[in-house]
Amino acid sequence: MGIIILGIIAVGIALIYVGLRRSHQGGAADENNRSDRRGNLGVPDAEVKILQDDAENDAFMGALTALKEGRPGAIDDLLAPFEAYQAANSDSTNPNTRRPDSEIAEKTALAYVYGNLAQALQTASDLESAEKFHRAAIALNEELGDRESMAANYSNLGVVLNGQGALDEAEFILRNALTLHEKLGLRENMVANFDTLGTVFDARGDLDGAAEMYREALALTEAFDDKDGMARQLSSLGTVYSKQLDLDHAEEAYRRALSLREELGDKEGMARDLGNLGNVSVLRGDAENAKDMYRRSLVLDEEVGNKKGLATQYANLANVFMMRENDDEACRYWRISHDLFLEIGAHDKAKAIAGYMAEAGCPTD
Repeated sequence: MGIIILGIIAVGIALIYVGLRRSHQGGAADENNRSDRRGNLGVPDAEVKILQDDAENDAFMGALTALKEGRPGAIDDLLAPFEAYQAANSDSTNPNTRRPDSEIAEKTALAYVYGNLAQALQTASDLESAEKFHRAAIALNEELGDRESMAANYSNLGVVLNGQGALDEAEFILRNALTLHEKLGLRENMVANFDTLGTVFDARGDLDGAAEMYREALALTEAFDDKDGMARQLSSLGTVYSKQLDLDHAEEAYRRALSLREELGDKEGMARDLGNLGNVSVLRGDAENAKDMYRRSLVLDEEVGNKKGLATQYANLANVFMMRENDDEACRYWRISHDLFLEIGAHDKAKAIAGYMAEAGCPTD
């Protein structure tokens, strides 16, 4: 049977932004830190007053916290002040009609809510609804002239459109975000846009275009000495080179990423890069070196308790043993991988492993 390299080769994860009042410290996002950039819901500091009425503002802040914590009914609680505002303004004779400055504050807050709702829906994989709320937030950002929040919501919308396979529109939206971030001098956020554009080009099959985007992102991370971001972009470049079968450059990129992650003490990242180096060895037909890389990756994943990484590397080890025509060992490692994928709820991957086992004639329990 053919060799199947599992998804340890992975293009960098694109950033998810917070709609308003977010931090700009640090560099490119990583899946393990910089939560203000990677998609946690943005809740303003307690002293920030968004709504004029104290009681409404307290309720609003509480609802934002509830949404972040996933409490039922939080979305309805968030929208309630704005629905009341719209109802009050639907009748021009209503004495409770808000002043113009209050209307700006309400629209600013509503844009913030829409952005957070879109993020929550995006995290829940409801991309169609997320798209609607991102567009609603952008419309308000544009009306208010809030270019920074508009760029953030453009970035998120680009991620959603990419996930929906609308690649041309995703590219257009992401380039809008990139232009705004460049004008605002937000180089860290430009890294995120280049990174996501890399995934768009990769999805199109334009590997040269993807490599160009990752190199742009890498140059920026090097400019402000973001070693974490550098490692991330180098890993993405290694992925592209691997797909192009430019294995020498792939190995060089992965080893540079590995060195940076080692310097940072990022064991989970080191495990991924070692797995990727194992994949390069498989593509070269070097089963012994591949086995060594996968086993070194397993040790690190075991140390940090990364079950997804363990499942992936056990499956990759199974492939190596299939290369060496050792069916018993291959079946043993596939079984471990299958059970780990089931344990973490990755049913599609477990099903794929079961298919490989059936094709190889592995015994069933």
